[in-house]
Amino acid sequence: MSGRSNIQSNWHPNFRIESTLPDTRTIRTHFIVKVAIYTFVLIAAAFVLQREYQAYMLRQTISELELQVQKTSSADLSRLKKSERFRKLALNVKELQRVFMAPLMAHESIVELASIKPKELTFTRLVLSERVVQVRSGRKSTPKVIFSLNISGDVQDLLILTQFKRELEESQLLNPSGYKVIINEDIQQRDVDTGIIPFQLSVSLEPAKSESTIK
Repeated sequence: MSGRSNIQSNWHPNFRIESTLPDTRTIRTHFIVKVAIYTFVLIAAAFVLQREYQAYMLRQTISELELQVQKTSSADLSRLKKSERFRKLALNVKELQRVFMAPLMAHESIVELASIKPKELTFTRLVLSERVVQVRSGRKSTPKVIFSLNISGDVQDLLILTQFKRELEESQLLNPSGYKVIINEDIQQRDVDTGIIPFQLSVSLEPAKSESTIK
């Protein structure tokens, strides 16, 4: 019995160096680390690019809005100047009409035209003009004004134009006391493509007295 207990098990020296042996695991640790790093870098790059793109689009939008504001500001300034000029001219016209005893006021006639104009009729041009005449009554001579209104426009139905002329003739504003209304029309050919008929109306307010001398 003592002899068997002295027998040693078979063994051999382990000469392996663990640090130099290859990694035999299914997924290597270095590979996982590299994938994680690359994934993080790609996500960070995508985030940065997205932010840069958003910033670029925002700058573009701001530039376009600033350009629009500049254009609108210049246009508004031009409109304000024209409005002020028109206001001053309107005051001058109003004063002149009072001096020369004009049969009606220019702004009142425009308002009246807008109220009686049919929706199917379009104005393209309005010209208001006047000239002073001397109306004799016995030995006296009174200055009065011949008021002319030239209307250019478009219409598709001549019945609408006839209705508008009737409204002009019956308008109280365009029939002041001591004046008579004379309306002449010039109708052009209908446009084949659009069906539009261009027209011109010449409305004159002349003193009812026949004895007049144009000054």
